[in-house]
Amino acid sequence: MAQEKYTINGRTFYEGALLTSGGYGYINIAIAEDSGERYVMKKMICQGKERQAVAENEINILVSTFD
Repeated sequence: MAQEKYTINGRTFYEGALLTSGGYGYINIAIAEDSGERYVMKKMICQGKERQAVAENEINILVSTFD
């Protein structure tokens, strides 16, 4: 099975092993193509505008902690 590949802010990441899953999404290892560094990636299932708003709010909170 081919690995999923994502480009985020100009960097490419490959989806690694599934760590856990729940009612709202999945937590996977993400591996940076350029360095091999490992990160954690959360993929959220957004069925409808309300769930999308929750996901966007979570992103904004995380981004603000690193500014």
